[in-house]
Amino acid sequence: MVADELKKEARDAFNKLNKAYQKNDLRAVRAILERLEQGEMLIPASDSLIDKKGLKLTIVEMREQLSEVMKEIDMLKQDETYQTILRIKDWDDYFAGIRSQLEAQIKTYKGELNMAVQNG
Repeated sequence: MVADELKKEARDAFNKLNKAYQKNDLRAVRAILERLEQGEMLIPASDSLIDKKGLKLTIVEMREQLSEVMKEIDMLKQDETYQTILRIKDWDDYFAGIRSQLEAQIKTYKGELNMAVQNG
């Protein structure tokens, strides 16, 4: 039993199912069942139109969001930090250099701290 507006589509689905059953085409029977369970068949025309309008609106909104994201990406690519990252060829060497610089700073600060403690 289906709504009047779905009777033709329901009849068509039943006929397809019946033909697949008569041919022992289990794959086709399963495909029809899957489509029915997922709501891909027997959709009222009014719902279909509403869905199309909603999808079109969603597409417009998503395109606007995509445009904003692309602008943000372009801004990030212009950033000095991003440009620095692009220039790094060997990350191991880069971080070894940073480590050496930090160790040198620690040594300097420890020396300054010792001098300050001694001078009291």
